[in-house]
Amino acid sequence: MANCPICQTEYTENQVSFCTTCGWDLTPYPVTFPGHIPDEFRAKEKAKFKWAKQAWLKLKTQQKQLKEQQLASQQQLTEILTKFDQFSQVPSQQLTESISTLTQQLAIIQQQLTTATAERQQLQTQVNQLNQSQIEYQEKLAQEIVTPQTLLNFFTPINEKLTAIKTQLEAAKIEASIPQKKPSLKIKLREVSFVGVTVNRQGLIINSQPQKAQEFLEDLDTKKMLEMVSIPGGTFLMGSPQRIGNDSEKPQHQVTVSAFLMGKYPITQAQWKRVANLPKVRRDLKPDPSNFKGERRPVENVNWDDAVEFCARLYQYTGTAYRLPSEAEWEYACRAGTTTPFHFGETITADLANYDASNTYDNGPKGIHRQQTTVVGSFPPNAFGLYDMHGNVWEWCADPLHENYQGAPTDGSVWESGGNTDFRVVRGGSWYDNPRNCRSANRFKSVPDSRNLYFGFRVVSSPPGWTL
Repeated sequence: MANCPICQTEYTENQVSFCTTCGWDLTPYPVTFPGHIPDEFRAKEKAKFKWAKQAWLKLKTQQKQLKEQQLASQQQLTEILTKFDQFSQVPSQQLTESISTLTQQLAIIQQQLTTATAERQQLQTQVNQLNQSQIEYQEKLAQEIVTPQTLLNFFTPINEKLTAIKTQLEAAKIEASIPQKKPSLKIKLREVSFVGVTVNRQGLIINSQPQKAQEFLEDLDTKKMLEMVSIPGGTFLMGSPQRIGNDSEKPQHQVTVSAFLMGKYPITQAQWKRVANLPKVRRDLKPDPSNFKGERRPVENVNWDDAVEFCARLYQYTGTAYRLPSEAEWEYACRAGTTTPFHFGETITADLANYDASNTYDNGPKGIHRQQTTVVGSFPPNAFGLYDMHGNVWEWCADPLHENYQGAPTDGSVWESGGNTDFRVVRGGSWYDNPRNCRSANRFKSVPDSRNLYFGFRVVSSPPGWTL
């Protein structure tokens, strides 16, 4: 028994002409040399075998990678078909939208699979051509006197072919490594029940009201669902009346806000890390910037530009136009139909939010100052089903700074005109702040590139064509 000099497959000498694995011509050379074989020819032949063996190993590796890509595409196709079965209970209108989205994704995957198969066939054809070239080389050896120059002349086009194959394989590998956009697919869930509370001026709970909300999920990854709450449209009084609040919160004015979706919680560290590892749109993101570690704690130490990049990557990945809320959207969502300083009522307590409770508001009681962030959802929600709207972390809004509400828009949109873009608005207060700074109407400013232990954010979206 002997071994193929290229892939080491065993074969029986003088009984097998070509290697069954790599196709190498195994027939003995038809040329004989009288006396001693020239050292130069021997060295050239040795180099040829080494080169051919390396080419075979590299081609074998790339073929394996192409097979793995095909398998991954087939698995992705299977997952999508499974999702079709899971949507059998979804209302017809939403099911139609979901099927349309999945059908588009299915077409993309099938196209990728077809492309990968075609590339593999092309590569196999080129390998066959290479083997044919080797056969032609053996025939030429039988007819010509072998010299270094004739060997060089013959192998030059083969080298060029191998270089072209290598270039194509590298291009295919790079293309396969680029993540494909995942279409946004929101699944309407059952109504979520929760209990909202109201307190009096002393901070005592005087009402506990069962509430319901509709939620939609964006599947970023296992255990990293982005929970979006349906916020109905409506009209409210934005800002503070003359007798209370800061000058920046005046004049109090009526704003009509269209329906939208808002994050149930501030963006968590787990969600941030998932999106920070997606392809960059404009700027780099640190995957773990927070000081107070915990997957379910809100991400902090992120500036306004970081938050905008997060939304851009999320949009690129899901196809849904996620963004930062306008100031009006944020206050409307925070108030949830209330006109009191806090959505809980006239005051706030350490049992209702995470803030510096060593200070009090109105006749409310003192409490503990936790001096760090808390896990999102640790306190009661407002009437819309939103958590942590007061305290925990300040939340970036899209608006540039305006010193007051003179000339503010009344449609809930981002107020761009005349704004000071050297500053952006943050809302809600934080674990670090006194209760006055945590009021629904309170406004605070910061430079867009500021990162600290109490700045975070949550996202909103307003997909066209949705009926909420």
